Amino acid sequence: MKCCDLTPGMLRHKIEIRELQEVEDDYGGQVSTWVTVWTKKAFVKPVSGYERLRSAQLQASQTHVVYMRWFDGLTAKRQIKFGDRLFQIRFPKNVEERNRWLEVTCDEGVAQ
Repeated sequence: MKCCDLTPGMLRHKIEIRELQEVEDDYGGQVSTWVTVWTKKAFVKPVSGYERLRSAQLQASQTHVVYMRWFDGLTAKRQIKFGDRLFQIRFPKNVEERNRWLEVTCDEGVAQ
């Protein structure tokens, strides 16, 4: 599927875009936690999956492409939460540099 084939009706998945922020804990200290900064409608498409042996442990990962309407500020420092699943953003692409669609390559199951 090409991004230009998308229609607004295909944006049926609700996602949260989160960033790591320092927040105050119950004891007055600071703790890092993921905080939702945007909620968007998107189309989430699995692309590929793989397994690898790392440090004598089998690790699985799956690559997804998330399509959504363009907005400014999405970077690889953020993550996408889709239901109870977390996707690490690898590359947000402004399709054809037209500020209409974002095509976001993500990995699921990989620590950042």
